[in-house]
Amino acid sequence: MDTLDRLMTRKELAEMLQVNVNTIQRWHWKGESAPPFMKIGRSVRYKKRDVMEWLWRRAGVGGAAVVVEG
Repeated sequence: MDTLDRLMTRKELAEMLQVNVNTIQRWHWKGESAPPFMKIGRSVRYKKRDVMEWLWRRAGVGGAAVVVEG
């Protein structure tokens, strides 16, 4: 599996972004710009590829213009 297709927990995402887990929850609750997620049962998961694209969009860079390695 491509590492960009790996699913991350909210805790793993918080570690990657170097923010508190509560910050990510607040983004979703307040309807602020937040990484796309999927629900699997009662769990929330984030695809690393989607998170990277979200980060580039927030930085004002088109995703197609960026090559992300592993």
